[in-house]
Amino acid sequence: MAVWQYCFWLLPRQPLLRRYNVLPDQLNDSDYEEAWSQQPAIDVTCVIDQFVSRYHSWSPERLMWGEENGNRIHVLYEEAKVVSVSCRICPGKPYSDFAAGVVSLAKLCDWVMVLTHQMVAEPCVESLVAAVANSNAQKFVTDPQAFMSGLANGTYHPE
Repeated sequence: MAVWQYCFWLLPRQPLLRRYNVLPDQLNDSDYEEAWSQQPAIDVTCVIDQFVSRYHSWSPERLMWGEENGNRIHVLYEEAKVVSVSCRICPGKPYSDFAAGVVSLAKLCDWVMVLTHQMVAEPCVESLVAAVANSNAQKFVTDPQAFMSGLANGTYHPE
């Protein structure tokens, strides 16, 4: 992932609710695999095709949309099952339509967003925009030199 891209994930809600009885504030690494025990009820590729263009994937198991250095979404398959949906937003480029499309996809599939530090959030454009605005990617895009100095002196930390 590039420093100028904000990365987040989408995960099915119901397996998390079964495990915790409520949505947790933050996930553990083991939650990701368990969450994908519930497969999408729809073909997510058709939905994603409606809001962003595909680009060539280097792997038949990884379908990709968007731009390499911009806003993008990846769907990873193993044995014809979805095992990961990751998204990247580039705050230096327009992203409002992309963010709205991702949120619509999450709502349609009954997924949650997993934001910075594995924090769980309901699919909501405002929450996503706020996470991007507070991200290291935004800090880098705003002032790359100050951000890199901040990493070096401990003002900023990896996400």
